[in-house]
Amino acid sequence: MIGKQFIMDSNPRVKFGTAPLAGHMTDTFAGMFNADGSAQLKVNPEAIIKRARKIDTIVAIMQDIQKRMEDLEDEVNQESRALRNNLNADTAEGARFSELTIWDVDEILTERAKKYHNGVYTFHDPEKFQAFYQSNESNIKQLKAFQTELMHAAKKNPRAR
Repeated sequence: MIGKQFIMDSNPRVKFGTAPLAGHMTDTFAGMFNADGSAQLKVNPEAIIKRARKIDTIVAIMQDIQKRMEDLEDEVNQESRALRNNLNADTAEGARFSELTIWDVDEILTERAKKYHNGVYTFHDPEKFQAFYQSNESNIKQLKAFQTELMHAAKKNPRAR
């Protein structure tokens, strides 16, 4: 492409100045350039910066969701350990499940659990949680990079502050 393309403001006094069938009338862009020759863009750089800052709110929500999921996983792991300990205690002689052995408890939990690791039976898929965390962290990095790039581009414009 030769030159540059801009989304510019158009002269509001020219009726149908940028209508698709009429093309650009001669006065369409009269008064639409700054004294230094730069175009008066249709999008205001200050508005771009203001909107780009809203990405911080989105990122905070994404981080909060991940923190809640991590807390949920920790709570589930603690409850799983407690369940196993309680069931083991219930298999002791004279307890309510004394006819069962610790091995019977393990077998039943293994059948129901998605995964067993370090004394914890998980009833959800921990790999899916990890995949979500990695994807979420990658998306956060991309959003922050986009925000930085967007704000930098808007600040390059002489109208930006």
